[in-house]
Amino acid sequence: MCIEDIQENEWQPECRDEAIVKRDVQGHGFPGKKKYTFLDRDALLALPKLRWIIKHVLPARGVAAIYGPSGSGKSFLALDLGASICLGTDWFGKKCKQTSIVYLGLEGAAGLQNRVKAWEAGRGKKLPMNFAAVFGEFDLAKADDTLAIVKETPKGSVLMIDTLNRASAGRDENSSSDMGIILASAKRIEQGIEGLVLLIHHTGKDHSKGLRGHSSLHAALDAEIVVKVDKHKLRTWAVGKLKDEKDHDSFGFRLEQRIIGTDEDGEPETSCTVEPEESIPKPRQKPSGIQQRPAFDALKKLIENSPINHQANAPSNTRCVSIDSAVTEIAGTLSTVEKGKRKNRAKTLIDSMINGGFLMSGIDSETGDSWYWLPDR
Repeated sequence: MCIEDIQENEWQPECRDEAIVKRDVQGHGFPGKKKYTFLDRDALLALPKLRWIIKHVLPARGVAAIYGPSGSGKSFLALDLGASICLGTDWFGKKCKQTSIVYLGLEGAAGLQNRVKAWEAGRGKKLPMNFAAVFGEFDLAKADDTLAIVKETPKGSVLMIDTLNRASAGRDENSSSDMGIILASAKRIEQGIEGLVLLIHHTGKDHSKGLRGHSSLHAALDAEIVVKVDKHKLRTWAVGKLKDEKDHDSFGFRLEQRIIGTDEDGEPETSCTVEPEESIPKPRQKPSGIQQRPAFDALKKLIENSPINHQANAPSNTRCVSIDSAVTEIAGTLSTVEKGKRKNRAKTLIDSMINGGFLMSGIDSETGDSWYWLPDR
């Protein structure tokens, strides 16, 4: 269609450029059909609001993850979370919207069977019928597998994949290209089931660095639940990432042992349930003093980048810095303190951080040197 044809049909452009723009928006080969839809302010605000499966924790649509180190209790937490969604009951005080759960258990049936028995024993009720488990081989990189799970999963469900590692066997989690394939497949499943894909995953060797694998995984997720267990076996979960939401508090929980039957030798079999732990204190994040705050930030960064591990009484794989390094780093933040007094002031600040629980310390028994590291929170 030329400009003259458009004008004959009673549409008069303000200028030739405007006509070209409006014509090009139609898209080549699709007369009358726009390739893109441009939303003005009213249309933007009329879009559907974000819907929740667990309010301010997990959205109803998207790709999310529950992750933590081995032994942290993340699989127990996933079952408890799923059962609450199936029932539509509150979970740790958070409102749940009732829907179906499909649990893709790639680490075997026995573990889930025992967790279900424990959950029923602890709650005094049967697991809801809208909680379904699937076992067998599944590969996110295989189109046949993903198409089959989409076809058989009820629309609007939550599909739990336990674990991401088992669902991507043979792929390199640290490769951007392999992780791209995994994420694209998870996104296609989400669109196919019109629900939430919830990946159960591990942290790497350094738990402080979050999800194991390429950084694109964290970037692509719509939400994360981070599960932690400290050296005192104190377990917590928190929302690690949720788009457009503020940071959340940590929620403590414990694993309560339940007797679920007897084995072939007549000895009791046990598993665990997740129980909220009300007494867990909320950790302070950092000092608030006018000199303490920048000093702590500088020291924290120094420790996190330290190549030295496990000095004095520090736990295994915990990064440490020497007293000389710590004092020099903090002294560099004290520009308002007289130069000759900065090192003494730095030592005083270090002592106050230790007393406040923001910093751990130890002395090498052989050399007598002091070392510092961050507490396990």
